[in-house]
Amino acid sequence: MVNLKIDISLFKKPIKFKEVLDLQKVIDDNYTRKENFKNGFVSMSLIKNIIEFNENTPNNHFYYENNRVFNKGKADKKIAEIFSNLASFINSIYEEKIKENDPEKNFHIFMMIKKIEKDFDESFSKIGKEDTLLTSIIKFIKGKLEYSFTDLLKTFKEYSYSKDEILELYFDFWKMQVNRINKGEI
Repeated sequence: MVNLKIDISLFKKPIKFKEVLDLQKVIDDNYTRKENFKNGFVSMSLIKNIIEFNENTPNNHFYYENNRVFNKGKADKKIAEIFSNLASFINSIYEEKIKENDPEKNFHIFMMIKKIEKDFDESFSKIGKEDTLLTSIIKFIKGKLEYSFTDLLKTFKEYSYSKDEILELYFDFWKMQVNRINKGEI
């Protein structure tokens, strides 16, 4: 089987969360090493990346460090990875639920995705600033993805990230992942 290269020039920076989901699907559908992918990897990667984002903030869990400062460069990379993990996770649960053909579950998933899209696309400017990474992880584990997402947005705002900057970071990361796919690395 010959893998076709993904032409990055055919894609543009997302401006809405739905476009992040669409871009992520391109990556997820084209991994060259899909056989290594196991259920749960995305969830674990998301939690890991949230914790690693925390490690680059003054509110990190390294209580023994005297100088806990914000490392924007490292935090930028983690935000991009978090958004990639979130989009992958949302796409996978959406696809799984649609296959089950359960209208009640499908409606719940659809409403959850719509809330996430609305929080990011329309309500981002109204969301308060607060470092709520721990509650985000707890809510994610409890299956409350839409509330976990809102807590992430509060945290990103706490560290002065704009919606546009988050989308730019994600798109840069997406292009890097596509290049790795095109080389057969992932």
